[in-house]
This record gives sequence, C-alpha cells and structure tokens, in this order.
Amino acid sequence: MATLTNEQIEQKKQQLKQLAVEVKQLQEELIAAGAMELDENDLDQAAGGQSSYKKIPSLNGTSGNSSEGERMNTNPRPKLY
Repeated sequence: MATLTNEQIEQKKQQLKQLAVEVKQLQEELIAAGAMELDENDLDQAAGGQSSYKKIPSLNGTSGNSSEGERMNTNPRPKLY
C-alpha cells in the first residue's frame, strides 16, 4: 500500500466529500426523472421511520429483511382472535 503524506490524506478526504455530494445530486436527478428508485433507507425516512437501517433477525433463525416483510411485531398489545 502506498504511503500518503498528511497533506495528501486531507486532499483525498476533501475529494471524497465532494464526490459524495456529486453522487447524491446525481441520484436525486435520476430519482426525479423516474430512472432510479429510492432505496429502503430513503423510503423509511420519508415515511417517518428511523434513519438507520438494521436487519431484524426473524424467529426462524435466518436473517430477516424488512423488504421481504419480515418485521418484528412491536405492538405491545397481543392480537385477540
């Protein structure tokens, strides 16, 4: 691995920040044009969900994914049948 000076590291960090801004702008343009869909995190935030996405383990031992409909029931009241 190449050794970088502190100045080079700072330049790379600034470049990375700028590129991240550009990527976000491009994504927003593509979403607005209908050429790209919002990801799950963006949809959760728009719907008032939590800002960070965490996989919730399902009860059968496999890792759950909210996009597959496997969410934990957080309702404190049980369903009465």
